[in-house]
Amino acid sequence: MLVGGRANIFIDAAPIPSATNEMGHFQTALGELLEAYDGLDLFRMVAYDSGGCSKANADFVRARGLHYLFRFDQNQPTLHEEAKRVLASSSAAPDTSDVYRTSRGRVRRSLFIIRDMAGFHWDHLQTVLVVRSETLDADGHVKRAEHRHYVSSLAADRLSPTQWLKLTRLRWAVENDGHHTLDVAFAEDDRPWIVSEPQGMAVVAMLRRIVCAILALFRGVTLRAEHNRSMPWKALLEWVHDTATRLAPEHAVGLRDPERRATPA
Repeated sequence: MLVGGRANIFIDAAPIPSATNEMGHFQTALGELLEAYDGLDLFRMVAYDSGGCSKANADFVRARGLHYLFRFDQNQPTLHEEAKRVLASSSAAPDTSDVYRTSRGRVRRSLFIIRDMAGFHWDHLQTVLVVRSETLDADGHVKRAEHRHYVSSLAADRLSPTQWLKLTRLRWAVENDGHHTLDVAFAEDDRPWIVSEPQGMAVVAMLRRIVCAILALFRGVTLRAEHNRSMPWKALLEWVHDTATRLAPEHAVGLRDPERRATPA
């Protein structure tokens, strides 16, 4: 998924062979993606969850001229322990913070940028980010807190603290605007349509993502009114459904040729 624009859209999908898993298929999927969009300079950073955080994957990304932003935890014990040690030994205030609302209530996020780990363990490592996420009650007291760690090959001074913090949130768009939309709005799990033919299943999956991308672009880019850009997916799908089922031939006259458009009554 391409994130960061006015519409977060799917740009590819890759069936994962049964002999491996999502993490093991990372390099193959990224290689195919780069081949498909060769020369377009479509993106310059690859974000991935902790399951795919490894030096081998980081090497693969850097060898192709891209930067990485990987979340990591105990699956990278050397990086994880060093980041915890550096953060604990520092009395510096957060580089930036923000507060936003979720279904669980208000959440305050504080970003700590660790610059002293450049080159540590991985030669292309430049920046380590630690995000402290605190869920607040109605009185502003902390109910729950957790830390998330990120490693990147991009130098810390290439982005402002606010941009780094935004970048860690943009990574969630893959889940929130991507898989969640397919699961809920498109009911992908409940309506696979084809279940007995692997190639057919892959085709349906690709078609769903194409439609999802088109509708996301329509809502986020084509529509000008701000309230339309934030309309729920259910309302958007109903709108498109009603238009498609009620469209008559006379409504489509001249759509491809402005000079032949019918004069409104």
